[in-house]
Amino acid sequence: MPTYKLRPLQGDSLLDHLLHSRGITDPTEKTAFLSPNYDLGTHAPFLLKDMQKVVERILRAVADGEKICIYSDFDADGIPGAVVLHDFFKKISYTNTFHYIPDRHIEGFGIHRPALEQIIAQGATLIISIDCGIAEIENSAWIKTQKTPEGLGVDLIITDHHTPGAVLPDAFAIINPKQSDCQYPEKMLCGSGVIYKVVQALSQTIRDGQKNSDEKFANFPEIKEGWEKWLLDMVGLATLSDMVPLRGENRIFAYFGLMVLRKTPRLGLIKLFKSLKMNPAHMTEEDIAFMITPRINAASRMASPMDAFHLLATTDDAEADRLVEHLNNLNTERKTRVAHLVKAIKKSIEERGLQDKDIIVVGNPDWQPPVLGLVATNIVRDYGKPVFLWGRGEDETIKGSCRAPDGFDVVKIMREVPETDGLFLNLGGHVAAGGYSIASDKIHTFEEKILEAYKRLGEVSSNSDMSDVSGDPAEQILGEILVDKVLSAGEVGRNIWSVIEKVGPYGESNPKPLFMMQGVMVLDIKFFGKTKEHVELRLQDTLTGDETKAIKFFAKEDKAIEEKLKIGELADLVVHMEKSMFKNYPEYRLRIVDVV
Repeated sequence: MPTYKLRPLQGDSLLDHLLHSRGITDPTEKTAFLSPNYDLGTHAPFLLKDMQKVVERILRAVADGEKICIYSDFDADGIPGAVVLHDFFKKISYTNTFHYIPDRHIEGFGIHRPALEQIIAQGATLIISIDCGIAEIENSAWIKTQKTPEGLGVDLIITDHHTPGAVLPDAFAIINPKQSDCQYPEKMLCGSGVIYKVVQALSQTIRDGQKNSDEKFANFPEIKEGWEKWLLDMVGLATLSDMVPLRGENRIFAYFGLMVLRKTPRLGLIKLFKSLKMNPAHMTEEDIAFMITPRINAASRMASPMDAFHLLATTDDAEADRLVEHLNNLNTERKTRVAHLVKAIKKSIEERGLQDKDIIVVGNPDWQPPVLGLVATNIVRDYGKPVFLWGRGEDETIKGSCRAPDGFDVVKIMREVPETDGLFLNLGGHVAAGGYSIASDKIHTFEEKILEAYKRLGEVSSNSDMSDVSGDPAEQILGEILVDKVLSAGEVGRNIWSVIEKVGPYGESNPKPLFMMQGVMVLDIKFFGKTKEHVELRLQDTLTGDETKAIKFFAKEDKAIEEKLKIGELADLVVHMEKSMFKNYPEYRLRIVDVV
């Protein structure tokens, strides 16, 4: 388990302390962070390599009436990105477009030859990828050799944010800020953020052309200055869903994206919010993470990703109602399937004694890879250590997901396995969440290789004091988790929340402030929810008598809750503070992170 340590106080206030811990000390940078400004905080889209070329090619396709295919990834980044480009074409009244989103189970991530054959057979002369394509070396070269049934050539424009390899695809153009020769200042945009920059550039070009009375733009509808800001609901949704760092331009997209989501005119979202009994005026990044994103992703995990696309894009009342009900049902089905699989995996873990190992590695060819990330999250919550799960995909490839509690880096663990072992076909992800595929003939060595990699980086037992650990290797896997402040029950309220609110929205590279409650009396423990899966504590400060409430969702089988919390006894808790607007009434409470 991780070790918690109080972060040294920096600055004269909690706000200064939180900013300093994020490396924000310059007064100008502080102002920019605390008062996000769209115009000052976003960069000119034409700084992106190939942007002029892309704009000219898309506008030429529109002028010539070419058929355009929008090819996007199937997750909560690619699908909102597809909606962004869809809305642009709708704005300029261009209808000769169609969408292709690959099947998560059958096709998987990326651009696939059978799909391209189908797209070209439909007469598409321009294919625009969103959130994928940067690794498509063979397919991009193949596209250049193809003709439509009418004998026309085909161009591929790749828009992506994944890290390019040593060799780039031979596409017509590539928009990706991570290209080594791209001068764009913000390198960490999500896929929707990248396509939004393309739409910015297209809109700006049309506006400028009309202002200058350029005949090429005479037949385009007017695009008013700032129209594209209404697309930030999709960009914000994707930015918060895809775990990109919420700094710089991404902070702008998340901040203003939430503002637009709170007043979005999208019929599907309005009806979805209503079905979930959400008041969009109070929407937070957590609502996105726990309520909206899972339903977008449920479409591709359980049925078709086009269902999620149509929900976000529809203007038809009946279709919106149908899709909201459909996605809610899919999400319920997804949760049921995950719950059953979690139960089966936990049984396997206990029977095999895997809970005693430093890392839990378990798999079964019958398990479906698309739900394993969700399952792994549940297993991590119960055992408090990294979890690697694997199954077999529709294409017979071994695929898996890994998750870890705070302080661990699953990607570093995987990368510590020598390439010469030939274990991974590919791997990637973020600090606490990753994915991978493995050669079938290597799966029997997977657990052994992962455990060896962990030990090489430096084993840290759950009882270790990190101050006694020397050297970098251990800190690469499990470092100290720094707590921002020791909190008393009487401080849980509006004053501290007003500071916390200023630093949000929270996410990757801008973590929620972490607090410690020391020696609080547990007055009551109450389980709630349909299956009593959540817990609520009533806590009392023994010095002042002040009381506060703390909750933890899905805590039914949390061993720390069961073993360390007793009514009438003292407890030490690691918590976040939150503001609940249940029934539109503000309540300040704590969210339990750990019991120590």
